[in-house]
Amino acid sequence: MLTFVGSSGSSSDVTPSGLQGKKVGVLRSTVSSEYLESEFGDIVSISLFDTQEDALSGLVGGAVDLVLGDNLPLYDWLQSDEGQEHEFVGEFIDIDDRIGIAVRHEDVDLVDQINGALIEIIENGTYQEINAKYFPFSIYF
Repeated sequence: MLTFVGSSGSSSDVTPSGLQGKKVGVLRSTVSSEYLESEFGDIVSISLFDTQEDALSGLVGGAVDLVLGDNLPLYDWLQSDEGQEHEFVGEFIDIDDRIGIAVRHEDVDLVDQINGALIEIIENGTYQEINAKYFPFSIYF
């Protein structure tokens, strides 16, 4: 999932009309930059950065109005001292990217066990309980 971050209390509206003329920072050569270019490239000024830290420094320093990126690293940054004056802006953007667990192709039984365990903890509420301890949003779906 992608999301924008901006200054706390900013009046940024994450719609085409609300983003008109905004300067948006994004990590170069990423799914985020591809999404930003395809969805808002004609209405925002895109600043490409080599690192997420540079993009967020651009936000703090006022070089950009918003930063677009993956919600998990941005959430982590929002918990930092530097991120305290900032917040998520708009809704999470579902680009159908998913978190996965890598296993060898021949470990079919292991895949079935992992998938079964995930289904079980989602159905019995354990996933939601654990997730809520660390995040104010679901990291799985």
